[in-house]
Amino acid sequence: MTRRGTRVARTILVATVIGVSATACAGSDGDGMEDDMEDGIAESMRQSTADWTTVRVAVDGCGLAPEIATGVAVTTDTGTIVLTVAHALEGSGTVTIDGGRAEVTAVDTVADLALISQRESNPSALDELGSILGEPTVGGAVGVRLLRDDALEVIASTIDRLATIRHRNVVDGTTVERSGLVLSVELVGGDSGAPVVDPAGRVVGLMYADAKDSSTSYAISSVEVADFLSRVSSGSVSAERTGC
Repeated sequence: MTRRGTRVARTILVATVIGVSATACAGSDGDGMEDDMEDGIAESMRQSTADWTTVRVAVDGCGLAPEIATGVAVTTDTGTIVLTVAHALEGSGTVTIDGGRAEVTAVDTVADLALISQRESNPSALDELGSILGEPTVGGAVGVRLLRDDALEVIASTIDRLATIRHRNVVDGTTVERSGLVLSVELVGGDSGAPVVDPAGRVVGLMYADAKDSSTSYAISSVEVADFLSRVSSGSVSAERTGC
């Protein structure tokens, strides 16, 4: 879910789960114990991501208020590269990462993934991004790293389901499918692209949409991210963005 005035209706994606692989385990009956566990998990995930950071992505253009999203950034000797959602990059406006000017280097609207870079990116940056990915598991504890009011907030959750999710392509309106995660996390504008992290600090998904009038939300699976990075490395993904 991105945040932009009148544009929000176009970029909030409505997802439909069409194939579920499993269901999550039942929770504990002790509410206080669950709260303590969630607080501990969230704090652990806040501290376990030394190899990458969570950043704010903004796109200014098309005569509307800036599109706001979240991204995962790794920094090498030559620059910073950010993984985020493609639907945040609609239009041809200026892109910034935490307020600094950046360039779009790869966009895949079917996978809803994009790469943005500051300074010069190189193959080692793609390797760095690939190295922080983990494998999602049903019922696995995760933390969703959100930027709220310019401060990091980690919400503890679990992966309810692994699913094939059908959604609308933001470019041509066609229906496409991707591997995704179903979680119970309430999102607000600007949360699209927020990383879903396992206890070891590995990224297992990127948030991109929620169900209307529900706490159910959807993330792009790290399986899709790994495939996207592989195709970027082979030169088969362009940097072309959609128009206004």
